[in-house]
Amino acid sequence: KFVSQNKGKIGKLIIYKVDRLARKNADYSMLKIFFGNFGVNIQSATEPFENTSMGNFIETVLAGMAELDNDNRAERTVGGMCTRLLNGYWGWGAPVGYINTKDKIENKIIVPHPDKAPLVRTLFEEYAKGIYTFKELAQKVNKLNLKSRHNKKISPQLVVKILKNPIYCGRIEVPNWEVSVLGKHEPLITKELFNKVQNKQPYQ
Repeated sequence: KFVSQNKGKIGKLIIYKVDRLARKNADYSMLKIFFGNFGVNIQSATEPFENTSMGNFIETVLAGMAELDNDNRAERTVGGMCTRLLNGYWGWGAPVGYINTKDKIENKIIVPHPDKAPLVRTLFEEYAKGIYTFKELAQKVNKLNLKSRHNKKISPQLVVKILKNPIYCGRIEVPNWEVSVLGKHEPLITKELFNKVQNKQPYQ
């Protein structure tokens, strides 16, 4: 917006490195074209490229290297998280009913929340009776002050999500990464209760 409002008054956009402006080659190219339309050249304070054919080539290579580095970081992150999951350790923020902590050998692990875990069990036990809708269950646990991870009231949609999550019976299931293992964390309910709830079809 600033560049468009000051067309003809700005000659260069000075950046520290190409990868500080964009981490995707296509994004960098679009930004370069955008600024070029307003007569603004991009100049790196730490990388040698000029507005010449060779300079443009070097600039493109640097943008490609930034994307490659970004993709490598993402792959390493996903690979590390997948390894944790396969080893039985949950890799994200603790679901409702658990808290994040570390075990004796400093592995990050989830453990039952002293106040919320019993209420999650109540959700499963009450739904298994077949007499409550998701909305009624949400109202029931909200009266008992069960809150979500973000300290908000439990919605009927979150009740469904909790009741379908096998993490509560001790399993870690991440289909997109083909992970299906027994977790290292303590289950909040038995496998039998979890299966009983899943068999209560259709969901109300």
